Amino acid sequence: RPPPPAPAVDESKYKLSGIMKDPDGKYVAVLDSRVVYEGYYINGATVEKIESDRITLDVNGQKVVRRLF
Repeated sequence: RPPPPAPAVDESKYKLSGIMKDPDGKYVAVLDSRVVYEGYYINGATVEKIESDRITLDVNGQKVVRRLF
C-alpha cells in the first residue's frame, strides 16, 4: 500500500510582504513580519530560495512558493 499523502500545507500562514536586496546584493524577504534570509527556519518552514518576486519554502519536504502580490 502506498503511504498516505502528506497533509496539505496551509500556505496562507506564510505571509510574504516584501523582498529587497541587502548591502551585499543578496535577497532578503519579509515573511510574517520578520526579515529572513535563505536558510532561515520560520514557522515550521525552511527558506530555500529568495528571488526578486517570490520566495520558496520547504515545509516538511513540500515546496511552497509565495509570490509578491
